[in-house]
Amino acid sequence: RYNLDPFDHYTDEQLWDALEAVQLKTKNNTLKDKLNTKIAEYGSNFSVGECQLVCVARAIFKQSKILLIDEATAHVDTKTDELIPKFLREKFTNQTILTIARRLNTIMDNDKICYYERWYYCRI
Repeated sequence: RYNLDPFDHYTDEQLWDALEAVQLKTKNNTLKDKLNTKIAEYGSNFSVGECQLVCVARAIFKQSKILLIDEATAHVDTKTDELIPKFLREKFTNQTILTIARRLNTIMDNDKICYYERWYYCRI
């Protein structure tokens, strides 16, 4: 709970809905402390992909107007690599998403793409 909502602004139902949206509800239900499970230092008790999905879950229930994503799919497994862009497309339809990515295929669905080549601005 603390890792998702450190200031206790959201209900358990909202937190569970966000976890379900990123397909972490089942994983969380298997943990002894459920919503109160602590994420260890550096997220060592979760995979890199699961840690990324926790961050996406936070953004879902906060309904942030602007979302800055830096290499969201770096160092994640293939399944999570496919899930994160899907969640972003589905859950953030009215928000601005700024994405920093090295792999063009991870941002091809974006409305506008600005890219740099050898640190020089190329085009939008």
